[in-house]
Amino acid sequence: MLVLKSMLPFLDKKWSQIDAAISYLENRITGDAFIEVLNEAVLSKRRSSWIIEAKMPHTKNIAIRLARTKGRPGGRKLTPEEIHESRQLRETFGLTYRKLGEIYGIAESTMFRALKLYV
Repeated sequence: MLVLKSMLPFLDKKWSQIDAAISYLENRITGDAFIEVLNEAVLSKRRSSWIIEAKMPHTKNIAIRLARTKGRPGGRKLTPEEIHESRQLRETFGLTYRKLGEIYGIAESTMFRALKLYV
């Protein structure tokens, strides 16, 4: 945070992105608002990246509080039946971890761990 704040007066590029990062870290904007600033920079060719499609409707402190009380928002475990079924879908249709995660309502990384770790 100190580095970001100390850099801000000397920036001629990426000022809006650094300002948005500081605002998010200080709980003044939601994650969605921060992502919107990054995506605007990509669309206006001020940032060489891809469009981010994450859902972060909370400020940083609220998201941390939610994660501590009930896990990540929307986070859940797969049942053994769902793991077996998703493994069959992957083998039969070649679905990606991302697509399987969308089907079961979990993160891509959770799907990857479920299929790789739990046999």
